[in-house]
Amino acid sequence: MKENIDLNIDLKGNELVVRHGDAQMIPEPQPYKLVGELNNVKRYINMWGVSQIPGFNKTMVLPDDTEIKDLDTAMIVPTFVDPTAAIIEVDQHSRCITLKTDPASMYGNTIIGRLYMSPELEQFHINEHYYYSKNELLKLLRFNRRFFKDAEVAQQLYDNVQASKFSTQAELDSNEDTRGNRTHNFDRKVTTQLNKEFNLILPLFKGESTHDIRVELCFDVNEQDVRFWLESVELVEALEKQTEDLFKKALPTEVTDNYNCLYI
Repeated sequence: MKENIDLNIDLKGNELVVRHGDAQMIPEPQPYKLVGELNNVKRYINMWGVSQIPGFNKTMVLPDDTEIKDLDTAMIVPTFVDPTAAIIEVDQHSRCITLKTDPASMYGNTIIGRLYMSPELEQFHINEHYYYSKNELLKLLRFNRRFFKDAEVAQQLYDNVQASKFSTQAELDSNEDTRGNRTHNFDRKVTTQLNKEFNLILPLFKGESTHDIRVELCFDVNEQDVRFWLESVELVEALEKQTEDLFKKALPTEVTDNYNCLYI
């Protein structure tokens, strides 16, 4: 008995695929997302930044929410990047560069490069309105002396905090009369021998060079306890300067001149 078979011929290139019965469906390519360090976008473009290669038409099938943090070890076959279709979003405030290979297509991929604060710097919580108790500050100083520019200053600061005593003097003047005039004055003076400034040498961003920054130890005294926090004007300036320099390296002119860059 002869069986009639309906053929749906979809000829692409020189290949003819015949599917019959309950054969497994060919999976549709899915977009993927690469997340890593700031130079990921530049490196991806250097490897795959050509408009087309004859005969190349395949993409690794991955789930929609796939994130790969290391571009060198990622076992993928990326689609080639067409400069006329791709868009690069540059957000220096958030320290992030995003390449969308084809935002108009549902199969477009996303490559994200970020600047990550170094763990060495993050643990100090400088300029973050993070308050330390006396014991917490002592622990921070004890385990991070290696980041101090001067070891003697580190030891002196630790000893001063451990033995610190604060003397407060408050004056309150409050007067008012029957004609609506009021005076309220509060004056508090804190006396201590605590050394308040020191220098740290550490990387600002993960994987980058070290910087020498001056830090100020701030404190506030209430009736029952004292709280400490760290501030640094030099750190703010250093972060802005290094962020600008690293973005220039991550987006050289050969990239910005040939790709659509949106600055956020």
